[in-house]
Amino acid sequence: MNWENFDNDASVSKTGKIAFLILITLSVILFSRSFITVGSVIVLISIFLIAYGKELLMPYLNNEFRLLWNVGYLGISIIKVFIVLLKTKGNLNNKDLDALSNYFEKEYNKEVAKDVKEFAKKNFYRRFNLTEITHYLSQTLKTKEKYQLIEQLFRFCQYTGGVSQIQNKTIYKIAQKIKLQAIHYRNIEHKYTQKKTGKTEHKKQQSKQKKQYYKNKQNTRHSYIDIAYSELGVQSSISNNDLKKIYRNLAKQYHPDKFSHRTVFERKKAKEKFQRINNAYSIIKKSRNLK
Repeated sequence: MNWENFDNDASVSKTGKIAFLILITLSVILFSRSFITVGSVIVLISIFLIAYGKELLMPYLNNEFRLLWNVGYLGISIIKVFIVLLKTKGNLNNKDLDALSNYFEKEYNKEVAKDVKEFAKKNFYRRFNLTEITHYLSQTLKTKEKYQLIEQLFRFCQYTGGVSQIQNKTIYKIAQKIKLQAIHYRNIEHKYTQKKTGKTEHKKQQSKQKKQYYKNKQNTRHSYIDIAYSELGVQSSISNNDLKKIYRNLAKQYHPDKFSHRTVFERKKAKEKFQRINNAYSIIKKSRNLK
């Protein structure tokens, strides 16, 4: 924690709050000693800190500690992966920082986005151990979450001006290190890097890309159905009634209302899981012609 970064007002405020707590404690001990023991005073102060400790400490923590508090070590690791991807563009500029901040504001909130921007600015030229980070992500994330992470990286590149060749290679390297299946990676890559053919392009190239498009489209359709069954954790041979029961149980388990008391990161993951369950069920319903 770098206390030198804080202004004088913040330091005075911190000292004042601590002094106020000490003064109240001493007053209670001196004037109510016969009624309240030192132990009970400590318990009261502990309860106070549990209830309001975050509000008291948050203004005095640097952005790294606030990020760790809000999104956890998993969230920090994912942010580092985004910074590694951003490094492929060369030097850091305000436009890229604003894009990173805006992206995480949509994914989380303004407070997290602001801390992500400061974290990126401070650590952009720091050399992260990508092998160590991706090993942790590989051990922590489930297959669907790995798929989602790679898709988010492609989406961010598209948000910042399109997916360059070096960014594509970097994302592929990350996908390999977190042990995402190649077919899943290719599905995402096709979604975000497919080029639209112009009318003036050479006819041979146009015909070649058209054939490849329909081939990929057919493969992608089957892949999406397979992923949908995998998302619900069932086999394609499951009966319609059993499919409906499992879907209802999963929808209840991951309903956002059940995560209202959790952290921002946990609420976000639950919401995304709930949406994926609904999307998967819709795809399967359509393939089975269910109502």
